[in-house]
Amino acid sequence: MKWSEPQVAGVIPAKSSSRRVPHKNQQLLLGVPLFLVAAANLSKVLEPSSIYIDTDSPEMARWAREAGFRALLRPAELATNATDGNALLAWEAASVEAEVLVQHLPPMPFCREQTLVRGIEAVLSGEADSAFGAYQQALYLWNQQPLEPRYDLARIPNSFTLPKLLVEGMGLYVTPRELIVSRGTRIGDRPAIVPLDRFEQIDIDEVEDLELARAVAEGLDPESPYVAFTHRLAACCRRVGATP
Repeated sequence: MKWSEPQVAGVIPAKSSSRRVPHKNQQLLLGVPLFLVAAANLSKVLEPSSIYIDTDSPEMARWAREAGFRALLRPAELATNATDGNALLAWEAASVEAEVLVQHLPPMPFCREQTLVRGIEAVLSGEADSAFGAYQQALYLWNQQPLEPRYDLARIPNSFTLPKLLVEGMGLYVTPRELIVSRGTRIGDRPAIVPLDRFEQIDIDEVEDLELARAVAEGLDPESPYVAFTHRLAACCRRVGATP
């Protein structure tokens, strides 16, 4: 099953510039720009006509349309690092007619169909007022000032006995329009936690993360649920010239 507007739409924030990884959203993974990798991921559960690339770049907007998706040209005042995910989603909600928006960020290149379905169904069913991707992690933490461990150095605990931290993946959010309009946030009071596996936890913040993601993508079977749709989109990108 695939959802579409006016029930569900996907939005992909894709600013043209980036500080830590130059032109990050345009960097290639398996021959596909990362912002279109995110579109390929969303196309597992949404019709392409219900997937929007939110960008300040007319060229990236053109690539999106030529690859079969839709585009929103972001105003210049929102195309800065000072604009957070809530402000972007509020603008996207004002530009897209859908009851529920799925905000999927390009730095999370490996997103499975079942992960997307789980988040969307949790919100549509009323089980939750929003949903976001996250994972649990047990860490041996230290304080920096003063430098000291948060565990007993004389009796090192097994990792399974450490408290589990819940880490927000920062790449997937499912939010009803009503919540965005009324509160201006992408997460409400009753969110569903959508578990992310080790592949989905990969988040591209630094150049090393991009190299890791590329190595993982190249090593996966082309029919893997993590990259199959990206491989299919690669041929389209080559055909229409939707690459840097």
